[in-house]
Amino acid sequence: MIRIFGKELNTFFSSLTAYIAIGVFLVITGLFLWVFPDYSLLDYCYATLDQFFDIAPWIFTFLIPAITMRTLAEEKQTGTIEFLVTKPLTIRDIVLGKYLACLALVAFAILPTLLYFYSISDLGSPKGNVDTGAILASYFGLLLLGGAYASIGLFTSSLTKNQIVAFMSAAFLCFFLHWGFYYISALPVFFGNSDAFVQSLGIENHYYSISRGVIDTRDLVYFLSVIIFFLGLTIAVLSGKKARKSLLILLGVLVCINIISSRFRGDLDLTEDQRYSLSAPVEGMLGAIQTDVTVKVFMTADFLPADYKRFKKAIAEKLDDFQAESSRVSYLFEDPNKGDPALVRNRAVALQRVGIKPFRAGKDRQGKDVYVFPAAVVEGADTVVVNLMVNDVPGAAPETVVNNSISLLEYNLADAIRRASFQSEKVIAFTEGHGELPAANVADMDRTLRAAGYAVGRLPLDKVDIIDPRIDLLVVAKPRTAFPEKDKFLIDQYVMGGGKVIWLLDRLTGSLDSMLMRNAYTPYDYPLNLEDQLFKYGYRIEPNIVMDFECTPVKLVTGDLGGAAQTEVFDWHFHPAAAPFSDNPIVKNLDRVQFRFASTVDTIATKKTDLKKTVLLRTSNYTMTKYAPFLLSFDLVTEKPPKEAFKRQNLPLAVLSEGVFPSAYEFKATSEMKGLLQSKGQEFRTSSVPTKMLVVGDGDIIKNDYDAEKKEVRGLGFDRVAQYTFANKDFLMNAIEYMLDDGNLVSAKNREVKLKLLDCTRAEEEKNYWRFINIVLPLILLLLFGFAYFYVRRMRFGR
Repeated sequence: MIRIFGKELNTFFSSLTAYIAIGVFLVITGLFLWVFPDYSLLDYCYATLDQFFDIAPWIFTFLIPAITMRTLAEEKQTGTIEFLVTKPLTIRDIVLGKYLACLALVAFAILPTLLYFYSISDLGSPKGNVDTGAILASYFGLLLLGGAYASIGLFTSSLTKNQIVAFMSAAFLCFFLHWGFYYISALPVFFGNSDAFVQSLGIENHYYSISRGVIDTRDLVYFLSVIIFFLGLTIAVLSGKKARKSLLILLGVLVCINIISSRFRGDLDLTEDQRYSLSAPVEGMLGAIQTDVTVKVFMTADFLPADYKRFKKAIAEKLDDFQAESSRVSYLFEDPNKGDPALVRNRAVALQRVGIKPFRAGKDRQGKDVYVFPAAVVEGADTVVVNLMVNDVPGAAPETVVNNSISLLEYNLADAIRRASFQSEKVIAFTEGHGELPAANVADMDRTLRAAGYAVGRLPLDKVDIIDPRIDLLVVAKPRTAFPEKDKFLIDQYVMGGGKVIWLLDRLTGSLDSMLMRNAYTPYDYPLNLEDQLFKYGYRIEPNIVMDFECTPVKLVTGDLGGAAQTEVFDWHFHPAAAPFSDNPIVKNLDRVQFRFASTVDTIATKKTDLKKTVLLRTSNYTMTKYAPFLLSFDLVTEKPPKEAFKRQNLPLAVLSEGVFPSAYEFKATSEMKGLLQSKGQEFRTSSVPTKMLVVGDGDIIKNDYDAEKKEVRGLGFDRVAQYTFANKDFLMNAIEYMLDDGNLVSAKNREVKLKLLDCTRAEEEKNYWRFINIVLPLILLLLFGFAYFYVRRMRFGR
């Protein structure tokens, strides 16, 4: 076999055919990647070789048959095949030797393309900003593809004496096995998950999987099976009828191995940010699905700008991962821009009615506006509409919006599939009866929760005898009057039964409205009567108001000019912009959260219970506190405190507790209270089952502004003076999802996708240099190798 291998390599490198084939391959890939605008890496500005790995299969479809067409056809034509068989070589040795020589030549052709990797690494912003693991995995996939094509080419070469026929047959078979099954799966005879099965028979499905940067055992087994099968076919053709039985046995074994590998799979995600590894909660959710789920994604297929092409590809890749985890999941892409103008318009209106809003992605080559619907409809036991493009930062660049959206894809899709598959609706209740925020001031949060599939209502504690255990979460949003013992007892026993509570509390009466009316006033305690209960749960909200050097602004009237008020913007230290200080999924990768007249939250050890306490939000390194009583006035703006006065740092503002809570009424529950429980079929508990509780030292964290005259609800977290939306809504939604989701699906929300960019300015300035490096230099190296090889042979055999 080794001698056949060496003989074939010498034959290849002694003829012009190999050099021409490799040269054409390098020229075509070089022109596509460094010159042609639709594919050029210099114009794409992303440090990735995705375009190379996309076009390489097309070029390989013709390159590799050109390499393999003569391997056995020429032997048959000249009659030397019989001479080889008479030597002490088996047919298997001959076939394997020739195959390995073809594979080595394919690897030799790929080798100069490593200059592409060097180029994007050098052009990276900063230098070296490339995903090396993903690119190496893609090269491995390309080598496997070359190996499969080489085995097909060797097989067709064994069937004929005519090299042209061998070339054309190999090119057709390579094309059919790569893309043919994909087109066959689109036929109307395939429905349900059968189309996905048909696609899995083709090479494209497995090559695409590896080219993402993931080595999957199913893909490895598939490629090895294709290679072994066609090498077996080649051996059978050369051996005659006696090998047919062995070939059938081989085919059966390969099918069984592939079936086993599909059931017991493993994968290795080589991407830097592990973006193709599903989080454990998502895997658990997908594994529990009991009904078929179809995801319809509305993205236009043509004329998408580069950023949106990347986004569409990321959606398909993530759904591929979902399909690999659960056979219940299928997906398809629909183009809402196709058809005559009236049809497109009607379709757009219909999509908007179900919550899918389009946005303008740019213009096509004819100058027409292209609109993208970056959303999906998930159909299962229920139908859920999910927006996949997340743009929380006004004016953000498209690449930033796309990158943020990609980082949230796993969570957004998984959450939509969960809601479409499992119809049990979580119930959230806002308490009433103690001066809590009215419905208008929590309308944005209410609307967001309902859109996320939660059932939301109001619970007047003074009018109920018991809190319904079917309520999953209780929100106490800025109460201002005292809680009677009866109401406190109801909440306590609700917690003991496993109920979750979010306390959003103001300890002191600070507000801008009060200051605008009186210019100055002294804050006082809200008489909430909750101190003892929170103390028992391990919390104490201090009677103070935080001042933070990192704060949001306020606009004040500073004078009058010709009857028009003059205003000026000042830093308002009583409105801290708090940053996350934890890796907890609630706040990981979260933006700043705006507080208004917040108080610090201290934690206290609890007896007989085991509670895990996590500080989610803190003040900055430059903080001071004012304890009641003190005078609150706008003079604090004009008399700007020096930074040195903010001596305290990282004071807790929001604390999460998880575990078993002691009852606040263990020794103070009256017989009347216990009798009330018994009349409702419940027992008095002195400690809770494991549950969760969140305490925030600011009731305004959930408050949205409301224009009563216009009946207009303004967005939660939006600051009109700063013209910026803080992450208040994200923080509260994450907290609710974390507290209610026992599978911790919200952890998938915190996946980070690192943007790999090129230095576009440098790429534009040095484009001719990089075109020389990647188009001309590989050809020069190929020529130098050829001259060196011929020179060595001449010196060796000329003697």
